Amino acid sequence: MAEFDPVAAYYDRHWAPQFVSVALDPLLALMVPAVPPGARVLDLCCGTGRIAAALTGRGFTVDAIDISGAMVELATRNAPSARVWRADVLAMGPVDDYDVVLSTYNSVNHLGGTPNLRRFCVEARRVLRPGGLLVFDVNTPAAAAVNWRGTFAETSDDDVCVVRAHLDAATGAAVSDITLFSRDGDSWTRVDARLHMVCFPAEQIDDALRRAGFAEWECFDGGADLGVQALAGHVFYRAKA
Repeated sequence: MAEFDPVAAYYDRHWAPQFVSVALDPLLALMVPAVPPGARVLDLCCGTGRIAAALTGRGFTVDAIDISGAMVELATRNAPSARVWRADVLAMGPVDDYDVVLSTYNSVNHLGGTPNLRRFCVEARRVLRPGGLLVFDVNTPAAAAVNWRGTFAETSDDDVCVVRAHLDAATGAAVSDITLFSRDGDSWTRVDARLHMVCFPAEQIDDALRRAGFAEWECFDGGADLGVQALAGHVFYRAKA
């Protein structure tokens, strides 16, 4: 079972809509006008398909994959105009010729250590057409030092989410233990999950992109450069194949 399976429903109700509401316009600004109308987009680690749905609504042709079966099930419903399937983004198989490869909401941080970062970049480069774009965002070590430490809770009428986060500042590795309570009629159900994240120094990301054969790349802070304070600490990369 993929580690995001237990939190997929909560993620879809709360985290994904929040992220899309602040990140969609910056993502479009990074993609347009560098790619043609109706461009083919591959959404890696698509989650529950909220970004894929927004892009198909704007005329893009979108394929989307995720390793979590629960996420893919929701993405299929949320993005009916996209082609969605379950796969490992580090070994995608025979797909290629995309104008844009996209991976959002810090998904790259959840792939594992440096070898997986390199594999991700290699796979993204492989499936891009010449001149295509890789666009992704990462959580920085500085942001993780603030957001991935301590205990906090989120509450709504039908959900309670308690997060206990632990960051090893020396390695950039973090663990988040999550307990969810969701209302089911007159009763509540409990789900527990553990999420892992690795924050990469900028030089490791640069090295992975270089090794994968990207010709050039830029990075943008979500707050300082893209003007969305809610995304401060998220760094968005745009790499050209």
